[in-house]
Amino acid sequence: MRVLLRDQKTNLFWEGDGCWTADVRTARDFGSSTKCIQHAVSGRLTEVEVVLSFENPLYDIALPFSSPSADQRPHSP
Repeated sequence: MRVLLRDQKTNLFWEGDGCWTADVRTARDFGSSTKCIQHAVSGRLTEVEVVLSFENPLYDIALPFSSPSADQRPHSP
């Protein structure tokens, strides 16, 4: 299983260095959903989803999420 980041608007996968790709084979494998989400949040990427990608695409699972905007993030006391 590979853990990928996909843009929900374009259906392109994160490749790295600010580039997106339509080719799932060249998409960056984050190795874990936690690393994938951390990348999206730190990059302030919106409308993206984590994709658990299997050898047979019929079994792929897409998990959409939203990065919190600055006004939605919890404030320190």
